[in-house]
Amino acid sequence: MSIKFSLKVSLLLFLSIFVACAGTESRIKQSNKLAIEHGFHRRVIEAGSFKVITFSRFEKKPEIATVFIEGDGFAFVDRNTASKNPTPKKPIGLKLALSDNSINVIYIARPCQFILASEDSNCSIEYWTDKRYSPKVVDSIGAVLDDYRKQQGIKGFRLVGFSGGATIATILAATRSDIVDLRTVAGNLDTHAFTRVHKLSSLHESLNPADYADSMHKLPQVHFLGSKDKVVTREVLESYLRAIKKSDSELACVQLIVAEGVSHASGWERFWIESGARQIPICQ
Repeated sequence: MSIKFSLKVSLLLFLSIFVACAGTESRIKQSNKLAIEHGFHRRVIEAGSFKVITFSRFEKKPEIATVFIEGDGFAFVDRNTASKNPTPKKPIGLKLALSDNSINVIYIARPCQFILASEDSNCSIEYWTDKRYSPKVVDSIGAVLDDYRKQQGIKGFRLVGFSGGATIATILAATRSDIVDLRTVAGNLDTHAFTRVHKLSSLHESLNPADYADSMHKLPQVHFLGSKDKVVTREVLESYLRAIKKSDSELACVQLIVAEGVSHASGWERFWIESGARQIPICQ
């Protein structure tokens, strides 16, 4: 390889890294600005193995808080290429949190989102690919809830998870005693069904919400599915519901609501506001 060619390759590599970092920094700044404009306070929490970014708004001393957990974010550039940083280009979970009219709201980003790799040495690609729902990742979100319990005196949480955030929210709901109810938005609630539908490699390093069905059938829960969603399809969600039905044939506390005209990444913010999704009663 000639010196000239080698220098050209090195320059292209440097530029690609620079552009990627600049894009991530821009997304972080925009989201910070948006959250602050809506009266949310940013915190960086040492949560298990990661530094996790949160935004919160408390209007009075909370006994109950509504918690939004972000989706997988910008995990992949394309089907076969993982991104260098999973900070969402469209932070739908954050936008749902900012549009929600609950008295006390907490937004939790996923590990390694809204933070540069240089700021958290534990961030590596595996935690937004094969291990994105691993015990270490789930435990980190649980540690954030524990931190807010201690700091604010919160007694219970109403969980809302978007996409992969719904995966984690469901596992937490099955394994904690302080979850009041669960709402998922375009939620990947059966990772085995998801990888089968899309002909992907199994997420063998991750946990699967459907495996926790025995602990979920009595928890009040509503699951929202976009009628135009081609990422989390009805087949994925119904596979989870079948797992619960084995434990409770009545499914008394479980609802499936289809949001007409909504796709995986478009229409959810408007639906959340116009449908009054948070106020939809569970277990009538």
